[in-house]
Amino acid sequence: MPFGDSVTQGAAQHNSYRRPLWIKLKNGGYYVDFVGSQDSNFGGAPQHTDFDLTHEGHWGWRADELLYSVHDWASANQPDIVLLHVGTNDVLQGQSVNSTVNDISQIIDRLRAVNPNVKLLLAKLIPTTRSENGTISALNEALGGLAEQKNTRQSSLTIVDQNANFNAYADTYDGVHPNEGGEEKMAATWYQALQPLLAPAPSPNLLPAVNPSNTTAGLNYQYYEGSWRELPDFNMLAPEKEGSTAWPTLAPRNRDEHFAFRYTGYIDVPADGEYTFYTSSDDGSQLFIDSHLVVDNNGLHSLHERSGTIGLQRGKHALTVTFFESTGGQEFDVNYEGPGIGKSAIPAMSLYREGNTGSSTASFYRAINLNGPALQLDGNAWEASTTANFSYSGHTYENQDVALSPATDSDRAHMIRSMIWGGAVSLTLNAVPSGTYDVYLYVWEDNHPETFNIELENRRVMSDYNSEGQGRWNKLGPWRTTITDGALNLEAHGGAANLSGLEVWRIDSENGLRAAQASSNTDQLSVHPNPAVTQVFLTTDANNWSQAIIRDSYGQVRLSQKRQQVDTGLDISALPNGVYMVEATTADGHLLRSRLLIEH
Repeated sequence: MPFGDSVTQGAAQHNSYRRPLWIKLKNGGYYVDFVGSQDSNFGGAPQHTDFDLTHEGHWGWRADELLYSVHDWASANQPDIVLLHVGTNDVLQGQSVNSTVNDISQIIDRLRAVNPNVKLLLAKLIPTTRSENGTISALNEALGGLAEQKNTRQSSLTIVDQNANFNAYADTYDGVHPNEGGEEKMAATWYQALQPLLAPAPSPNLLPAVNPSNTTAGLNYQYYEGSWRELPDFNMLAPEKEGSTAWPTLAPRNRDEHFAFRYTGYIDVPADGEYTFYTSSDDGSQLFIDSHLVVDNNGLHSLHERSGTIGLQRGKHALTVTFFESTGGQEFDVNYEGPGIGKSAIPAMSLYREGNTGSSTASFYRAINLNGPALQLDGNAWEASTTANFSYSGHTYENQDVALSPATDSDRAHMIRSMIWGGAVSLTLNAVPSGTYDVYLYVWEDNHPETFNIELENRRVMSDYNSEGQGRWNKLGPWRTTITDGALNLEAHGGAANLSGLEVWRIDSENGLRAAQASSNTDQLSVHPNPAVTQVFLTTDANNWSQAIIRDSYGQVRLSQKRQQVDTGLDISALPNGVYMVEATTADGHLLRSRLLIEH
């Protein structure tokens, strides 16, 4: 039972310490029930309602007023543990220290009359900026003596020092009541005192980890353009572009209004337990774990945060995050907390996506630390910027003092914060064997947001990339390209781009190409011509396909089209050379598949 005055109850649109305490208890594996006759804050609902709202906090009440009703409240709710923060109003309303201590002593007696085994945590009061703060210090001293007198083996009475690390000027919003930071401080102090009195409950049912066998860093994203009042059905839309990103970010957008993103991949959680996920968005967003909707922040609205909690086993779980922007501001953040993890952005090192699938495989070719020494990242040897067969144009610079967002391991952080920059930067790898490659580019921002374009082999692969704020970084790609002249060329131009690392993987698809040609007429779906150059046509046994999708070797949708007429063709002229999977949905709902080889 959280028991006391306005510090316990909290005002409308403030959470009080009760919310962060509830979250800490849940994340720590303690399953408790807050009890009391109250379920709202003074003047209305709290800012967030995603915690146990019941309590016994009463705005403006003195200890003698609380004493009058405590027996009835305890009888109705039967608390096992009571958190008492009582006496602030007594001091502010001119009551003496002695009379207040006497009233609190009687409150303790009446709680014990209902439950002789009740455990009591008695707070030294938080300070205020008022002139009566000296009296609060005297009352706190007297409460320590009261606890020594009334502590028993059967019903322990423990002092919890809420005063020591609390700054009334920094941790309150009005000199008396805690702001969000003050609420967090109080919750942490209560939590530490509660732990010896609580035993962790048996673990709840936890979703098993899926732990896919073939993953790589980052998330896949699909970017869409359109006008919506809520999140659309992305399965019915063709994306404007696709790629990968280190974490959910709006940076790859082409414009500031009427767009949407879907991010897919996996999150690796470090321990069994319950995890709380948050999305803060303007406009709508949702977050799914293993196909379960955990956070529903959908609809048209200004910047607003919502959260949800789910039990997860240690390991990788499927993650889908969606966002749409109508008009006005465009803001989006994803955070989480769980066992041993305070509320924070999900670190990039915990996010994964599926690697190459099917018969096309990728092998590490080269990676360059663009303004730094050789190093090891993700088990691969990166070369220094002075390595052979590499050249660049642009300025070199580093700033190792900027905090990265999201945080990452120290070697990667050092590489990211040292870069080649400029309004027209070019990178060239020479002596590259002919073949197909996937290219990744690390970018970051050391100062103010910049917008620039990226071209690979004279083909635009990123338009109007927004670098966002100071410290933000991203791993862009993969961009697939075919090299025939021995040189791989990448350029960034427009705003001042900071390029930190270049990573290149070679695609070994020889077996996959032959397999694609050999199997193109299987699974009741015929794709012709195959290999194809600019256009393909689909036929099925009943000639009744209604929707077609083409996926690349990463499983990403590269083309989605509804059937218009009997001889509808699919325009593949914009797709790079490679092996693709064609999926056709028939009128009766069956999904047919076949491989396609594109050779321009």
